[in-house]
Amino acid sequence: MLTEIVSIMLAAHAAFLQKSGDSFIEAVMRITGAVSEESLSEDEMERFRWLALHPLDINLSSGSDKLASGLFSPYQVAVMEDSRSRSGDILSFAELAALDGFGEDFVAALSHFVCIVPNASPGNSSSYRSPPSHETTFRSGVRHEKGDAAVSGMYGMKYRFSSAGGMAEAGIALRSSWDEPHLPPSDRTFFVAVRSRNGAFRGVFGDYNLKFGQGLALWSGFSMSGSGLPASFSRNPSGIVPYGSYSGEGTFRGMAGEYRKGRFVASAFLGGEGLRSIAEKREEISFIPGVNLLYYGHSGQASVTGIAMTDGLSPGLSLFRLSADARYCVKGTDLFTEIACDGISSAVAALAGARFAVSPTAEAAVAARYYPAEYDGTFAGALRSGSKCSNEHGVMASFRHLSERRVPLRGRTGFGSSVNLSDLTVDADASWSPAPKYGTDTSSFQVRAGIAENLRISPMLGLKLRFSCRYRTYSRPLKLNMRTEFEFTSGEWLAKLRTDAAWCRAMAYLGYCEGGYKSEMLSVYLRAGIFRVDNWDDRIYVYERDAPGNFSVPAYYGRGYWLALTGGIRVFRGGKLHLRASFVDYPWLRPAEKTKKSGRAELKIQFTLRLFARR
Repeated sequence: MLTEIVSIMLAAHAAFLQKSGDSFIEAVMRITGAVSEESLSEDEMERFRWLALHPLDINLSSGSDKLASGLFSPYQVAVMEDSRSRSGDILSFAELAALDGFGEDFVAALSHFVCIVPNASPGNSSSYRSPPSHETTFRSGVRHEKGDAAVSGMYGMKYRFSSAGGMAEAGIALRSSWDEPHLPPSDRTFFVAVRSRNGAFRGVFGDYNLKFGQGLALWSGFSMSGSGLPASFSRNPSGIVPYGSYSGEGTFRGMAGEYRKGRFVASAFLGGEGLRSIAEKREEISFIPGVNLLYYGHSGQASVTGIAMTDGLSPGLSLFRLSADARYCVKGTDLFTEIACDGISSAVAALAGARFAVSPTAEAAVAARYYPAEYDGTFAGALRSGSKCSNEHGVMASFRHLSERRVPLRGRTGFGSSVNLSDLTVDADASWSPAPKYGTDTSSFQVRAGIAENLRISPMLGLKLRFSCRYRTYSRPLKLNMRTEFEFTSGEWLAKLRTDAAWCRAMAYLGYCEGGYKSEMLSVYLRAGIFRVDNWDDRIYVYERDAPGNFSVPAYYGRGYWLALTGGIRVFRGGKLHLRASFVDYPWLRPAEKTKKSGRAELKIQFTLRLFARR
C-alpha cells in the first residue's frame, strides 16, 4: 500500500510538470471563466498551483474538501456524492464527464487539479489516507536600474505541511518586496488548519479567505470583474479556505470553523482588521464576526450570510450586512440570485442571472445587478464592472460556441488530448452609476463588449483572436484593444507570436515572440518583445512567465523592448530550481519626452523542495 500511495503522489507531481505550461493556464481560465490570463491574480494562480501539485481525489475526498477547493458548485458535489452512493467509485474522467453538470470540456480542464484513483471493484467505494507532505520554497532576486548604482533586492520563504489524510495543515509565508527594508519581512502570513477524519468539522487559525453565496455579501480575496465566459457568471462558493500565499491582501486573520451534517454546512468566523499589523503597533483594531448557513442538494443550493464589523474597539458597528442566496440547477440550466441588505444604511443590493445550454455545443449566460450607492461594498466580490459592489446598476451577457469537430493535439494522449476546432466567445456588459464616481460630478454610463476566437488550425498550430471595446461618459470615453496570437506546439516544444494594438488617446503597439521547451526534467522559455505606448491610458498588460507561485502582469508604457529567460530544472526527486532573468530598456523618446526612461535588469532564483513522508 505504501508503494502505491507514494507512486500515486509522485505521478501527480510528474503530471503537473508536464501540464504546468500553457495548458495549465488555459485550464485555470476555463474553470474561472476568464477570457485572458491577464485577468487572473497571484492569489488564484497560487491556489490552482497547489491543487495541481496536490490533486483532489474524486473518490476519496470528502464533500467539504470538494466544496473548499472552489472547483465545484455545491450542486456538482451533490451529483458526485449521489453517483458514488449508487454506483461506487468513479472510474475515469470520461465517466465524470458524463455526470449531470460536468461535460468533456470542463472535465478536461478539471483533470489538471483532480485525480481518479479507483481502489475498489466497480460498484464499491474505496478509502485510504494520503501520506504526509512537506513543501518548502526559497526565492530571492536582485534588480538594477540602468544609470543607477543602487541595486535593490527581494526575498521570500514559504513552508506548507499536510498530515496523513490531510487532517492537519499548516503554512507560513514571509516576503520582502523590492525597495523595502529586508527585516522584518514586509509581508507575513500563516495558518493552521485541522479537520475531522470524516470531514464533518474543519477549523482554521491564522489567515484565511471567505467566499460565500454569489459574493454580494462576502467574498474576500480576488474576484474577477466584468463579463467573461459563461462559467464566470455563477460563483462556486468555497467557504473557509486557508491562505498560503505571500501578501495576505484582502484576507482575514483570526479563527474560523465549519461543521457539516449531511448536506447542511454551518460556518462561523471571527477575524479582524488591524490584527495583521499588531507588530507595527497599530492602535485601532476592528473585529469582524460572521456566520453562513448552507444547504445543498441535487437540484441546487441555498444559504444565508451575516457579517458585522466593530467600529474599532468601541461597541458600535461600522458594517452590518445580511444576505440570502439561492442557486437552482436542472439539466442544462443554472439559475442563481442573491439579495443583501446593508444594516447601517438600509440599502438593499441584488443580483440574478442564468446560465443555460443553447445547443449541445453552445452555452450562454445573462445577469443583472442592482448595487445602490448607499450599499457598502466592503468585502463584497460579486459580478460588477468596477472595483466595488456599490453605485452600479448593470446587465451583462456572454455566449460561447464550440465546434463539434475536434483536433488531436500533437504529443498528447488520453483524456483531454484533443480540443475543439473552434471556440468562440462573445460578451458584453453595460453599467450605470447614478452617483458621481471616478472624479465626475454627475451620473455616468459605461458599456464594454468583446469577442474572442480560438482556432485549432492543425494538431500543432493554434490561432487566438481577441477584440474588445469600451465606451464611457467620463475620462477618456473610447478605448479599443485587439490581440492576435499564433501558437505552435509539438510535444515538448512551443513557439508563440503575439501582437497587441490599443487605442484610447493614440495608437499603441506591442509584440513579442517566444520559444520554449518543457519536459519532466527541464523547462526553458525565451521571450523577446517590443512596444510603442506613448500614453498611460493606452498601456498594454502582458502576462509574464515566472517561477511557480509567482504571478506577474506588468503594464508596458513607453517606447522600448524587453528580453526574458525563464527556466526550471529538477535537480533531484522532489527538488526543483527555477531562474528568471529579464531586461527592459527604453532607447527611444516619446513625443515631448526630454529624457529617456531608465531601463531595468532583474534576476530571480527560486528553489522548491517537496517531500512525502513515509508511514
